[in-house]
Amino acid sequence: MTLHQLVSASLVGLAACATERTGPDEAAGPDSGTPPDAPPSRDSAGDTAGDTAAPAGPVPYCRSLDPHWSAAFTDPTDAALAALIEAHGLEGDPTLYVDADGVCRRRPTPDIEAPLPELGRRLFFSLDLSGDRDVACASCHHPLLAGADALVLPAGVGFPAHAVGADRVRGTTDPARIRGARNTPSVLNVALWDHRLMWDGRVEALDPTAGLHGSTGGITTPAGPSDAPDLSTAQALMPIGHPHEMAGSTADHPDGAVGAVVARLSEDTAWQGAFEAPCAEPAALSDSWTEACTDPRVPLVTADHLALALGAYQRSLVFVDTPWSAYVQGDVTAISDAAKQGALAFFRTPADGGLNCVACHTGDFFTDEAVHAVGAPQLGPGDPLGTGTPGLDLGRAEHTADPADAFAFRTPTLLNVAHTAPYFHTGSVPTLFRAALHYRDVEESLAQTFHFPDEPFRRSPSWCDSALFVDLPDCEGLYDPTATHAGDLSTGVDGELADIGLARDTSSELVVQFLEALTDPRVASPDALSPWVLTTDTGPTPSPTSDEGPERCREMVAWPLTQDLRVKGLRWLATGDLPPGATAATDARPLSLFGEGYWQVFGQRFRLRTGLDSRADSLAAGVLSLMAPAERDALWSAWTDQTWLAHLPAHAEARQAVVDAMATGRSLGTPPDPDALRDRIDAVYTSDLAGTTELAAAYASAWAALSAVERTERRAQLRRFLDGSLDDLPDGVYTPGSDTLTRLPELEAELSARGLTLDAGLSRYVFAYATWTAGPDCTAAFDARQDFGSRAAPHYGFATWIDGWFFNLDTGDQDPRAAQAELADLVGRLEAEAGFTGTPAAVDATTTAHRAWTTARRRAAAATRALGDAWASGDDPAAAHTELDAAREALVAAETSLLHAELSYYLSLWDALSATQRADIEAWIACLESPETQALRGSGGFDAVGGSCLP
Repeated sequence: MTLHQLVSASLVGLAACATERTGPDEAAGPDSGTPPDAPPSRDSAGDTAGDTAAPAGPVPYCRSLDPHWSAAFTDPTDAALAALIEAHGLEGDPTLYVDADGVCRRRPTPDIEAPLPELGRRLFFSLDLSGDRDVACASCHHPLLAGADALVLPAGVGFPAHAVGADRVRGTTDPARIRGARNTPSVLNVALWDHRLMWDGRVEALDPTAGLHGSTGGITTPAGPSDAPDLSTAQALMPIGHPHEMAGSTADHPDGAVGAVVARLSEDTAWQGAFEAPCAEPAALSDSWTEACTDPRVPLVTADHLALALGAYQRSLVFVDTPWSAYVQGDVTAISDAAKQGALAFFRTPADGGLNCVACHTGDFFTDEAVHAVGAPQLGPGDPLGTGTPGLDLGRAEHTADPADAFAFRTPTLLNVAHTAPYFHTGSVPTLFRAALHYRDVEESLAQTFHFPDEPFRRSPSWCDSALFVDLPDCEGLYDPTATHAGDLSTGVDGELADIGLARDTSSELVVQFLEALTDPRVASPDALSPWVLTTDTGPTPSPTSDEGPERCREMVAWPLTQDLRVKGLRWLATGDLPPGATAATDARPLSLFGEGYWQVFGQRFRLRTGLDSRADSLAAGVLSLMAPAERDALWSAWTDQTWLAHLPAHAEARQAVVDAMATGRSLGTPPDPDALRDRIDAVYTSDLAGTTELAAAYASAWAALSAVERTERRAQLRRFLDGSLDDLPDGVYTPGSDTLTRLPELEAELSARGLTLDAGLSRYVFAYATWTAGPDCTAAFDARQDFGSRAAPHYGFATWIDGWFFNLDTGDQDPRAAQAELADLVGRLEAEAGFTGTPAAVDATTTAHRAWTTARRRAAAATRALGDAWASGDDPAAAHTELDAAREALVAAETSLLHAELSYYLSLWDALSATQRADIEAWIACLESPETQALRGSGGFDAVGGSCLP
């Protein structure tokens, strides 16, 4: 009996043992032992050692067969979701399927403790399977990294053997070492695929029957038909034979890389014994393996046996017990209200206000297993099958040579997707939030990944900041948009994406909340994953720095540079004043390193996850409840001193001096002298960084109250809290249903004893301590923002103007980009009419200066953190002081260049415009700010009443 026949026969037996439909009445019969409202346990019949034996009969319960399954879905939101669940035939458990006879079954999967998958685990973690013993299967598919490697592109041969993820590639300086063409897909839940594996689906079941994992009808691979019993076994040896993934120097071995590995294992007595262990359960083995168990003349170690063991281990990695699964099975409290709203957006069409994600991410496994062209930005060397076009990855067409398949890739499952960043087929998108935004406007997504057409990079692309690329020279020049649909995302993109961008009122953050509810908690638990992990002195082992994801800020969305520049200083130029309510320092708050920007971005996420208001005093109550008394005592003492506050008036005065110089330049029609401008900006950063270091010292005093071990524990606690978990809070701090946190009595006593009140200032001081000690390093991530809470261009009051006044004038939606684009188009038209040609040069000059300023901001932030850490640990802070001084000089030089370039552009533009053209701009601004126009926000815009602000 061949391997294929072995599993096929067992599945025929599975079908034969269940010829009777199991309806709701039969499901809860007196002998079933399972009530009709209880989902089947994955420990019940159907889970066998080798996944070759059939369950004892039909699964006794299947949600879709129970007419009363949605009785608890009485809330309007729940009722709406129940209708969608019913419409899409969801069971809440992707291991279940309803066969052609209407019988509910569970697909059999191996038990990790059985001999065959246990052997597979040993092989999966062994460096012996690679040609040069420098990479294991687990190097790229480690369970502790959600079955992947957390990298943009995989690191195969030629990297450190025992490291994983970012640790493996850090320090890479030669682009030629990046040979992986596609992001590493997770190996978790590989047993649930029934049609195809790999990004281009080149391991394919010819008869993709639900629940059978390709075990009937045959399988095809790039090498031709496969006799493997299932998809995962058919794919198991392919990485071993790939020169860049595992083969290395054995790629040209006379027996091939796989043959060389088999010979190596065959000559090792330890491996011989390991391959003999599965003989204890022959039912899971092929005929050849069973024969080898009793006949020493038959080899135990063969390529087929190697594949069978690796396949068994991979099929045992089933992690599907998610909150969403519990919700679909009747627990309406299993997911948050925000996740429910996200689910509605996920399942609804754009016509109903949704994002139509379910068009491709179907069923309980959240994939249609089909291939789609979604315009995902292309990074990496491309050419995965050696077609001769480096940098271009045609996706499915690489395998089929069919132009209709160009740029199409297999729909990934969304189970556990929150732990498999970065996203898309080359890892070009760093966060789920950005992935959701991609589908709203794929053209803009390409621009956000690289840069807008005919414009330079405003900032380093997110992928250039990842460990694999960060040390490469000229990273930004490695890849460009031409490798994605030849740079044109408007052609070849599947129709499922049509009109998604129209659903602007649907929050992408809500969709993210839903996607996070598709996570099996065991995926984040090393203890729960331990049966699938093999830790040795020689195998790949992740460290706390292997996964960069938790340290990455949400990528900010920028707008086109030309559009940004045309609008940023326009109000100041036209009126000579800042917007109402703005001062010279409004959008340049010193000490922003310590949390202001963080909560402007992550506050919504915190609220959605917890149901709490992210008010400063409430957040502070949570942070304080996690701190030790000695830690709090040091924090109170430092607050009482408030040495950093003395620098704030000097900072505001220095900022005003800069604005005054700008006003003088405006009146004279020429920018201020660069040297004089530099002196004023130097005063700005002297006071800013002086206050920053004083506050770092204050926080360091509290941090120093803890031991090194306690700091590690506190950082983890605070990180979980910042991320929306309330599990660590002591009793009495959080009351279910409340929207705020309560201060514990001992905290009230401490405050009272010191005569303190947890007002807004003290509260911000407290929760900024949490973001400084435990939050991801978001420094400068917020400075280039061009959305709500923008930190850009404080001298012009730009952020105040955008945040407070702009919206989609046509529709009334809270979409400031539309109004900015309208004004920028007006300015562009007036430039053309006036014959003004200075904008491209201004864009280049301001971009160069802004990049230098952002880099200097990061240097200053890193030096400040290093300074605080040195103080807390009792180390010498001299090096940090030196670096901080250098960063300050760089900041002053960069901001001077930036402001001078901007002012040169604005003053020359204004000089080129006629009085009539200037009046057109002034009229647009007056129209926007009029009470009549502002009343249209959220009320239908000009579409509802007619008219426009355009002259």
